[in-house]
Amino acid sequence: MKKLITKSGFVLLVFLAFVTSFVACSKDDDTDNGSSKSPEELLSAAPWKILEERFIQVNTNNQGTSYYYKKGVTGNVANLDNAVITFNANNTGTFQLGSTNATTTWQFTNSDKTNLVWVITYSDGSKLTVNWENLSLAETTAKYSEYYTTTGGISSLASVTCTH
Repeated sequence: MKKLITKSGFVLLVFLAFVTSFVACSKDDDTDNGSSKSPEELLSAAPWKILEERFIQVNTNNQGTSYYYKKGVTGNVANLDNAVITFNANNTGTFQLGSTNATTTWQFTNSDKTNLVWVITYSDGSKLTVNWENLSLAETTAKYSEYYTTTGGISSLASVTCTH
């Protein structure tokens, strides 16, 4: 009998169900960030650093690996200590991860300003489009679901909390 779903496909489906249920069970007033600032002002107020991230990456052979990172904790599976994302008010910005420094452009993709697309342009000219959904912004925190696919075919899905 042909196997309909691989182990990594199953893990990805379970993760998607978890993220979907987490978002689906959130309070109705999540868009009220307690601030009189617009989403653009909150996003561009200061550089963002990753506080916590759970993510799964799946390669072109449909094999997946899950990762976890929490700032200040030893034994993280991924190291995002030096990841910094800066959003400027003019829809440009920068992305830094270790020695990688890249320029970015960004825009909200829905009227509620809970979905955002930002494009990283690396020094060699290659680009990566990163999608954020279910974005919840407050004065010092941002929470969102993230997904992207690299030019090499690696797909990533994450649940992220950032701070500044």
